[in-house]
Parts: sequence; C-alpha cells; structure tokens
Amino acid sequence: IAIFDLTGIHFGHYRALTPSLIKNIVNSWQNYNIRPQQLEFLNVPSYVNIILGIVKGFMNEKLKKRVKVHRGSIEKAQEIVSKKILPFEYGGDSESIQSLGNYWYNKLLSHAEWFTEDEKYQAR
Repeated sequence: IAIFDLTGIHFGHYRALTPSLIKNIVNSWQNYNIRPQQLEFLNVPSYVNIILGIVKGFMNEKLKKRVKVHRGSIEKAQEIVSKKILPFEYGGDSESIQSLGNYWYNKLLSHAEWFTEDEKYQAR
C-alpha cells in the first residue's frame, strides 16, 4: 500500500509533471516487481482530481481501480493500515517520519556501490 499525503502541495507543483514524467511514474508502478495493491492519496485539494484524471490516463484498468482519493488524513491513514506500522505523526505506534527517513537514507547509502554498478546496465 502506498500512501501519498498531499498536505502542502499546491497547483504550481503539478506544472513539473510533464507527460513523459507521468508516464515513467505510472510505468514504474505497473511494472516494478512489487506492485502496489492500493494507491491512497490523503489531504487531497479539489484540483487534484484533474491531475489524477491525467495520471489515470496512463494507467491500465487494474491500477486505476487501486487509486483512492481522500480528503482526510490521520483518520483515513489509520483505516488503511494498522496503527502499529504508521508513524506517530499519523497517530501510529511506529517511529517518526524523520527517523524512518533517516533509516532509509542510510540504507540507500550503504548500498551505494550496488547502485553505481547497476547504473551500467540497461534493459532493452
């Protein structure tokens, strides 16, 4: 389950979403080995429905059905996944978003050599 909190996102942010970028994002969601079962968007401003309409245009039918849009945040997040794995900022029992971000940042850095090597290869 991927949860996207759109708090603080403004219309200007969406100007950076070119069609090729949207296509690449959707392609990664549809073709990555671990495909999301749900794409949950929280704290969604009204104009996001227009943007999501464009994004959904690049999605297959299966993925389109997995997209859910919500106005709320904390309560919705707690309905979507267990409180024990949510960061405490969302009313959960897990670590803070900052500490989880630090953990994954350090995890990526520890695999820097692998990523550097992987950059040499391309799928055709």
